[in-house]
Amino acid sequence: MKSYYSFNDTPGNNSCNRVSAERPIIVNCAGKVDTEFPFTTDNPTGRDDYYMLYMVRGELSVELSGETVTADSGTVIIFPPKYPYRYFYRGGEPILYFWIHFTGGYVQQLLKECGICEMPWQVRTAKHSKMADHFRRFYDRFMLPEPFLSRELACALEQLILTVAQSANEEPQKRPLSTSLDLIHASYQKPLTVEELAQIEHLSQSRYITLFKEQYGMPPIAYIINLRMLTACELLLGTDMSVKQIGIQVGYDDPFFFSKIFKRHMGASPQSYRALGGQIEK
Repeated sequence: MKSYYSFNDTPGNNSCNRVSAERPIIVNCAGKVDTEFPFTTDNPTGRDDYYMLYMVRGELSVELSGETVTADSGTVIIFPPKYPYRYFYRGGEPILYFWIHFTGGYVQQLLKECGICEMPWQVRTAKHSKMADHFRRFYDRFMLPEPFLSRELACALEQLILTVAQSANEEPQKRPLSTSLDLIHASYQKPLTVEELAQIEHLSQSRYITLFKEQYGMPPIAYIINLRMLTACELLLGTDMSVKQIGIQVGYDDPFFFSKIFKRHMGASPQSYRALGGQIEK
């Protein structure tokens, strides 16, 4: 779990939860939750600002308008100010979601112009992997110094809201190889084979590999390994799971083999990567 604050806050400082119209868009704070441990978040009075949540991995049970809905990968929810919210994670598959709290004099108009009128607003966006990248790049801006920080965050949030709205309004289109790609993301920790993936798409193995490289920039097995390593990185930094447990979680029963593969791809052993907080030079 990691949080970023725009006003040199700590989690106990109420200025993260503030309302202001002094600027069009103000990002109060943001962060991510990455865990495998069950939890419940219950805020019966809601927040003073807006709250946007984006699911990257796993499932979150959210109470909306008197019923409990499942927010899975690609789901965006925006809670309006003062809206009571409650959600819970039951455990199981590790969960990862991003969150942003924001305010400003232009926010309500911006959301209306984007077609985000009824609150709370829930949608499952298209192009999930690209959307996740947009959120990750948003957090990079917290590293900027003032006076650039607040303006960069405002611009980035406006673009993010526009991107979410556009994605929500797109006609669903199946990308080439989307069936096998969905299987990869759902079962990357399992021993998938090119033969199996090619059969799903009714292609020869050679044709499947060629198309996959054209679409995703690497062969399917390399894509699976890369996905495993990215997940391992998240678990190393976001949980206290042992290296052996993380290896098993991402598909490697042999911890020594997992460490070897991880070091080859990340430039450091899992232990060193965790100790350095992911700040390594490849």
